[in-house]
Amino acid sequence: MNKAINITSPWQYDFTCGYKSIGAEAWPGNRVGQWNLLIVLGGACRIAMAGHAVETEPHTLLLIAPGKPRAFVATESWSCYWFHFSMPRPPEWQEVAPGFFLFRPSRPDYRRSLLALMDAHRVSMELKPGWHELVNNLVEGVVIRGNNASKCVSEDNRMHLARELLDARGKNYGMDVIARKCGMSRALFYRKFREAYGLSPRLYREQKMLRLAQVMIEDGGSSFSGICERAGFSDLCYFSRRFRKMFGMSPQQYRTKIRLP
Repeated sequence: MNKAINITSPWQYDFTCGYKSIGAEAWPGNRVGQWNLLIVLGGACRIAMAGHAVETEPHTLLLIAPGKPRAFVATESWSCYWFHFSMPRPPEWQEVAPGFFLFRPSRPDYRRSLLALMDAHRVSMELKPGWHELVNNLVEGVVIRGNNASKCVSEDNRMHLARELLDARGKNYGMDVIARKCGMSRALFYRKFREAYGLSPRLYREQKMLRLAQVMIEDGGSSFSGICERAGFSDLCYFSRRFRKMFGMSPQQYRTKIRLP
């Protein structure tokens, strides 16, 4: 079943949408001058464009960039709602291949997106006054929902990478290097890390080093210079000052305290 409506309205977008449900079949993509949004209900389909290809997944949304011919090959029974429209800038969804942007929503977000796009499809068929504005709002809301979800995932992944780099024993990456590996400027890296963990990345690493030193002091048998070096500090006096600031006593006082009966 394949239903579509093509409308050129006073609205700035030439909007087209439809529902497709087929078996194994191949067909060329039309309207390559616009963004193509798919919300996949079930089945599998391979979409190729400009030498790149993606396999669609059930319960996901895919945005295909305009400008290049594309080909669809359903490898089994496949169904989706599809939409063609213009928008001023690329989405912030995950770009899984050049020109292909994927949104893997949570179950509640998928249901909200599906209901919004089903409403957009229905409204465009009814052609009641003001339909184009409502359709625009519904589709734009879905794109924004994907943008917001992708931002959260992206920032979570970058902060996880930042912690891994800060925790790396024996590496002592500089903050500029960590920021670059996380795809951020130094200033943005510091701000995002502080928002996520409540302290600066430099202080986060220093506290990890001091807790490691604390454990080595409790284990006994090592000199303070050896503990200082193995914990990652290069200066014994600085290590002692920072240990006192964090634990309220010098390394020697801490060792004496834990040895008391």
